[in-house]
Amino acid sequence: MTALAPPVSRRRWRAAVASIGVLSLVGLTVGAAVLPAAADGPVLLSQGKTAAASSNSSAAAAAVDGNLQSRWESVHDVDPQWLQVDLGKASTVERVTLDWERARASAYTVQVSSDGSAWTTVYTAPGAAPLLAGSTNPELYEDDVTLPTPATARYVRVHGTERAIGYGYSLWELRVYGEAMTTPPVEPSGKTVEVVGGNGSWQLLVDGEPYVVKGMTWGPDAAHAEDYIADLKAMGVNTIRTWGTDASSAHLFDVAAANGIRVVAGFWLQPGGGPGSGGCPDFVDDAEGYKAAALADITKWTTHYKDDPAVLLWDVGNESVLGLQNCYSGAKLEAQRDAYTSFVNEAAVAIHAIDPNHPVTSTDAYVGAWPYYKKNAPALDLLAVNSYGAIGDVHAAWEAGDYGKPYLITEGGPTGEWEVPDDANGVPVEPTDVQKAAGYTTAWKAVTDHPGQALGATLFHYGIEKDMGGVWLNVLTGGEKRLGYFAVAKAYGGSAADDNSSPVISSMTVPTSSVLAGSTFEVSAAASDPDGDAITYEVDLSGNYATGDKALTKATYSGTAGTFTVTAPTTAGAWKVYVLARDGHGNVGIESQSVKVVDGAGVNVALGKTATASSSQDPAAQGVDGVMTTKWGSALDGSWNGKDDEWYQVDLGARYAVHQVKLFWEGAAYGKDYDVQVSTDGTTWTTVAQQRDEAAGTHTVDFDETTARYVRMKGIHRGSTFGYSFYELQVFSATGEPVGTGPTDPTDPDPTGPVVPGTGDLVCGRDLVRDAGVTATASHGNGGDAIDTNVWSRWDSGVAETPPGSGNWVGRDGEWIQVDLGKGAPVCGLKPYWEGAFAKDYDVKISTDGSTWTTAARVRGLAEKGPEVTRFEPVRARYVRLEAVTRGTPYGVSLWDLEIFEGRKIELPTTALLGSRVLVLDPSMDAKDIQAIFDSVFADQEEDQFGEGRWQIFFKPGDYTLDARVGFYTAMSGAGLDPTDVDITGGDWVDAEWFDMNATQNFWRSAENLSYTPTGGTGHWATSQAAPLRRVQVNGNLQLDSGRYGWSSGGFIADSNVTGYVKSFTQQQWYARDSSVGTWAGGVWNFVYSGVTGDVSKGDGAGDPRATLPASWGAYPTPPITALEHTGAIAEKPYLYLSGDDEDVAADWSVRVPVLRDGTAGTTWKNGTTPGTSIPLTDFFVVKQGATATQVNAALAAGKNVLFTPGVYRMDKTIQVTRPGTVVLGLGLSTIIPTGGGIGMLVADADGIRVAGLLFDAAVTESPALLVVGDKDVHRDHAADPIVLSDVFLRVGGAVAGKVDAAMVVDADDTIVDHVWSWRGDHGAGIGWDANTSDYGFVVNGDDVSAYGLFVEHFQRYNVLWKGERGRTVFFQNELPYDVPDQAAWNHDGVKGWAAYKVDSSVKHHEAWGLGAYSNFTSDTEEEEITVDGGFEVPKTAGVTLHHLLVVSLGGEGIFEHVVNGVGARNESASTVPSYVERYPDPADPDAGIEPPAAPVDPRTNPATSPAGPTDPEPTQSPSPTQSPSPTPSGSTTPKPTDPKPTDPKPTGPTATPDDDAVDVTLSAGRVEAGGTLTVEATGLEPGERVEVWLHSTPVLLTQGEADEDGSVEVVATVPTETSVGTHTVVVRGAGSGAEGSATLQVVAAGDLAATGGDVGGVALAGVITLLAGVVLLVARSRRGGVAA
Repeated sequence: MTALAPPVSRRRWRAAVASIGVLSLVGLTVGAAVLPAAADGPVLLSQGKTAAASSNSSAAAAAVDGNLQSRWESVHDVDPQWLQVDLGKASTVERVTLDWERARASAYTVQVSSDGSAWTTVYTAPGAAPLLAGSTNPELYEDDVTLPTPATARYVRVHGTERAIGYGYSLWELRVYGEAMTTPPVEPSGKTVEVVGGNGSWQLLVDGEPYVVKGMTWGPDAAHAEDYIADLKAMGVNTIRTWGTDASSAHLFDVAAANGIRVVAGFWLQPGGGPGSGGCPDFVDDAEGYKAAALADITKWTTHYKDDPAVLLWDVGNESVLGLQNCYSGAKLEAQRDAYTSFVNEAAVAIHAIDPNHPVTSTDAYVGAWPYYKKNAPALDLLAVNSYGAIGDVHAAWEAGDYGKPYLITEGGPTGEWEVPDDANGVPVEPTDVQKAAGYTTAWKAVTDHPGQALGATLFHYGIEKDMGGVWLNVLTGGEKRLGYFAVAKAYGGSAADDNSSPVISSMTVPTSSVLAGSTFEVSAAASDPDGDAITYEVDLSGNYATGDKALTKATYSGTAGTFTVTAPTTAGAWKVYVLARDGHGNVGIESQSVKVVDGAGVNVALGKTATASSSQDPAAQGVDGVMTTKWGSALDGSWNGKDDEWYQVDLGARYAVHQVKLFWEGAAYGKDYDVQVSTDGTTWTTVAQQRDEAAGTHTVDFDETTARYVRMKGIHRGSTFGYSFYELQVFSATGEPVGTGPTDPTDPDPTGPVVPGTGDLVCGRDLVRDAGVTATASHGNGGDAIDTNVWSRWDSGVAETPPGSGNWVGRDGEWIQVDLGKGAPVCGLKPYWEGAFAKDYDVKISTDGSTWTTAARVRGLAEKGPEVTRFEPVRARYVRLEAVTRGTPYGVSLWDLEIFEGRKIELPTTALLGSRVLVLDPSMDAKDIQAIFDSVFADQEEDQFGEGRWQIFFKPGDYTLDARVGFYTAMSGAGLDPTDVDITGGDWVDAEWFDMNATQNFWRSAENLSYTPTGGTGHWATSQAAPLRRVQVNGNLQLDSGRYGWSSGGFIADSNVTGYVKSFTQQQWYARDSSVGTWAGGVWNFVYSGVTGDVSKGDGAGDPRATLPASWGAYPTPPITALEHTGAIAEKPYLYLSGDDEDVAADWSVRVPVLRDGTAGTTWKNGTTPGTSIPLTDFFVVKQGATATQVNAALAAGKNVLFTPGVYRMDKTIQVTRPGTVVLGLGLSTIIPTGGGIGMLVADADGIRVAGLLFDAAVTESPALLVVGDKDVHRDHAADPIVLSDVFLRVGGAVAGKVDAAMVVDADDTIVDHVWSWRGDHGAGIGWDANTSDYGFVVNGDDVSAYGLFVEHFQRYNVLWKGERGRTVFFQNELPYDVPDQAAWNHDGVKGWAAYKVDSSVKHHEAWGLGAYSNFTSDTEEEEITVDGGFEVPKTAGVTLHHLLVVSLGGEGIFEHVVNGVGARNESASTVPSYVERYPDPADPDAGIEPPAAPVDPRTNPATSPAGPTDPEPTQSPSPTQSPSPTPSGSTTPKPTDPKPTDPKPTGPTATPDDDAVDVTLSAGRVEAGGTLTVEATGLEPGERVEVWLHSTPVLLTQGEADEDGSVEVVATVPTETSVGTHTVVVRGAGSGAEGSATLQVVAAGDLAATGGDVGGVALAGVITLLAGVVLLVARSRRGGVAA
């Protein structure tokens, strides 16, 4: 499962689903209907107009679309409900027709309104609508209402107060008839976008249709637009606005267009008034050529994007008419404004010449700019303005100005910081969240009140910044939804209007008197949640008015709800205190107040004193006035350049003992190098501090206490081209009454010793930041946020206004974060977790004293956010600094977390027995060594999704304290017999910080056979597919979603016990089997439990409904739970454990093979050791890197079991598992890649075989299958001792462009499949419809097969094809292929698409529980969405039953016409709410649905095998002498006399088929040496079919070929060297036709032919070549074979 991002991206996307939708009322299918044309008189006013509703508002449009096959439906069981339509303008309403579905109102009114707020009732219904007479639709009920008196209105609403039946209210169509206000007809000109009409009737047309701009200004990084677009669409937004357009816009435009969103594409012009480039151009003279350069840029990008489907209109400049007042005054200002607007006109003319298909506007900050545009910019098509608190005055100004063109609100929303009064601390009073939400409502009403004049709005701001401005004006602060988000959604009619909403903080108090820096003070807040959700709180601080740093940092505080004790900042000034209230659903309420902090350093004796300066752009007195919004600045020349040698001094008025100076620098106008000097007389100066190479921000300068009356800052070098400027200079005295240190690290115990003491291998990975006493500082922002344990906090360097006063807020290069480890340590690397604002280039520096720095590593060319591991030669250091050289975005730089690696010398706990990738940890080891090993492995594996690292980590019995983070291809297991033999106490095991806390790609890892006591009581296992948790005792709670509630797509737990709760709120699906829990809460779509004991709860609250499994509260799908009392016949996965004491000795290891059980619940070990048998490791062939298929097969043939140690094994021959009772077990996600074009592994039709813990990965050379279980067309009874597959994973693509016909085929009867993920890759390498090709993910030909935990995704035909009888599936999860190129490529047999789960028409009995199929087609278009007729297809027979199934279109990407067999609601909504079917067939309506067609005949779903299982054709190599064979007797392959199955036993050999000897076989020699070669010729085969050549008696596949057009074949075959001397039979078999023939061959000992002059033939050289090349495929065949008729 994966993302919408391009294949080169490592990012994975999941549709954002906030809650489970209600079950739609499933009515009868209605045919296409044509609505009646209106008779002469009133005209239809409502069709196609904007509609909204009290619930399910996103579907309201379906009630006014003129289509009687679509409808709006409210939520169920809630009164009242309403649906309204906006007619677009005032109209005379005469008649209203309501076409109800059966779920109709029995009591309702029709209401009208002119403004959408005040409503008047014009009709009251006497009762429920009657069935429409004569209609062919039995679900159509109609009320046709003619109003007694026509009403004048713009809005018409149907208000239901009582339902006629259960469910909700449902309308096929609402039609309003009357007469609209007459306007001159508008004839579209054919332009893509155009402004048409006249005063009072202006319209924006897009493709000839009216378009009202419902927009937001866009804030997130364009490169990651897809991460935020779904929430934007849910608001009802159809337009976004940007301030600049360049190459980086392409991705944003693509994502917008793909989601039906248009863009107001901006061009930034200096000086601006918001984000941008700043500066003060001269528009009159333009001596510097600014206008020419700007015009060239505008025309360049207009040309580039003029045909882009995302572009709505062009917006030239932002707030520059107002902004010019910061550059000029008087007559010069007026001249510049005229020149600027004239230049805008020049740009508009140029744009129109290039692109006549899109309008042009220009935005400014006040309506006072419009007269300049009227005078100088006639080429503009419309006006635009940013207006917040004054938005109510915009329309009046427009009317008074008689501008002759409409206008657009390009920014609007809550009252701004610049529009409100200050509080007692001089801080602007921020509106409450409720007031801000009302601001958005008011802004939109200012648009809708003036149709035909205001064309819409792009409200401010869809941004994610979590700083002072982000809290004030963003609707998505920090990625969390505010009340403003929902207010806009309600205004725009978006689906999110009905979503779970933000908490509301109703009151907040802080101290009204000053608090001492570093002391504590009390904050109180009261909050409530409109949805009744539990609320958690956070207290943050911002120093914007104290330090100039706008960032929010988490305060140090105690307390929860109600009252908080907060530690005051250490810097004096007015600080903003924020209380955040979260509801756990991604919503947050935020309120703020200010607190005055006085400095703990003493008394600021400079406050209000006399100040002088060498020069002043701003008065010197403002540098000591105590107001952080005023400043002193040195003089600037006409080009805004300052000088280096400036000074500023303050006369304290008396002598004081002073020890500290603080300078609050303004932006880039800071002192890079300067001295602090003191004097007692103002003449003789002493330097007390020399500040060098400083960065912007607040500087605290400490020095030895000295007596002074005068204090001076003497500038040496500026930090930019501007002058020096600071908001405040403070001088501190301890008492306020008139009247430094060494370079070595005293904490380093051995600074001259070896860098890394000890012996052994260097392990670089243990995170030193975890140690006590570690602190962090930064150039800006709170460095501590990068080393704390809070997953929500991050260090952010912030932005600076460049130049000061420009309104241009951008990040700075050169920012740094520095960690003090508290003492010297051997440092060998670090890992920053970059937020979206990452550093492209950065240096790693180290120091022993915090002053002298050495560069340890340089990182260059980083491309994106996420973790980045850098290792270097160990060096001893106490201080580590990460210094950003070049930013990767226009913003600052930001880190979620920073890890610093310690180098340690460790004797690695590996064994010669199990190889270098198996670590066996002992509790006697140094805990830091164990942590280092784990951290080092995790650093390598955390994001190595398609690499070849494989690790197995065992824990010998005992107790461990360890943060055991588990990355890709890492398996950790207890080495005891029982899970309780090993206990690990520590932090989270699996989270998703590598992927921005999105866990939907946390695949391929495991934990098994141990106990876990989570730190803090709750641990994380935030995984998706192929990440089993087995035999684990959790002493506490388990969270299955990530630390920031990111999406996850799991998952599987078996044979485990959780003593506390399990929470899985963002998990899309999960299967838990034969386990026990305290309580399980949460889940999105499909949660299945079998054999699980414990409670299921709706949520976290004490009073939330709960039920004891297998019952569940409510009725499916509310919640979406399937609970079975028992699983069925099941045997747990085999596991390796230490049965003795010495891990280096094979005899001291054993594999436990649990017994088959049925009808049980809970764990196998709840009453003691898991029942089963133990097999000593001496009975296993241990496979290590470098082993060949020949060696593995030789060991299997010799009676050995097989243990694969971690590694990637490229096998050129099929692994043949033939002996009954064989155990094949993989450690550390051992991976098998079949490179020879054959089957990866073939498991014979034999009793009791166990295969577990393996990943099969398709090679670029196509295979018929990766794993085949059983023999083709052979049915034997294995019910008493079935084949069991556990944790078997199959992958096609991702690492390479793998190819396979059918990933997994199960032929053997009674097989138990216990957790399989069969995945055709949708991301990674080698991804594409014609690249990683595979038609079938999981095929069952055997009878009585059971599948528990069946995950199958993205295959190109049937993901699951089930042809065997009496199959059982418990839990199925699927995504259809993302990359279907078009509908035609995916249709078959008159069916649209291929079902995810297909039970063939020949099957009479089948049952399944808990099934889900999803679509996310990324290659289609909005106009031509890919459609699949149904997610499931099964025979329409009483013996086939499906329980609890769903389909869902992720974000509307694709259409499911039905769920199963034509039953179930159509699903295509962008809201990602599934369509459910509780049971099929429904006992109440068993005949519902259609009989789907049979699956097309395709031989590839039943590939050829040998009944006894072929052996390897290469020379046999004996197993290691230390692993002597211990074969067990083979079980009988004859069906038992009591076999109840209706199928007779099949013949056991090819020679016994009805077509025996239909093929003529000729050999080039009648005698051949063992190891020799011969030519085999055959005729009588089907043209083009694959041909197999076998050697009997014990069947061995010699080679394969393909029949020519005449049905003949000629191949060269090699006789294996291990072939016994004597008479054998060569059998030639047609794989497709089954036709066979044979010839006798005499095999003699090697050398006998040479001695006797026997038959050699002319094939010796060919034999050598064939031996080297392996199995020969003479003629390559097409992958995509045709479907047989």
